[in-house]
Amino acid sequence: MKRYAAILSSAILASCAFVGDIQYGGQSTAFGGDNVLRNDVAKVIKQWESTAFLCQNIKAIDAKISDVKRVEGRIQSEEVWTVQACGQVRHYNVHMREDERGETDFNVSFLK
Repeated sequence: MKRYAAILSSAILASCAFVGDIQYGGQSTAFGGDNVLRNDVAKVIKQWESTAFLCQNIKAIDAKISDVKRVEGRIQSEEVWTVQACGQVRHYNVHMREDERGETDFNVSFLK
């Protein structure tokens, strides 16, 4: 729980980070700390872009927190990640939820 609170605090303070070839901006509960969760979510989005759109070049990801709430004592967040890739802009819904071990599970879906 403390780890999640620290990540959330870091996310609110984070405005823009440049890592590798992708520029990250906005606010996300996945930003901050060691960015393992951010990188895991980005990997799923990269796979989606590659498979669905034959795109290998993600230029930027801008995240926006839509909702953060506590459900059965565990924090959940809904976010929209806007991806600039191969000359297109696409949006992904990212749902993250804390599990019983204090780790974060997530799923990513494409927004049409």
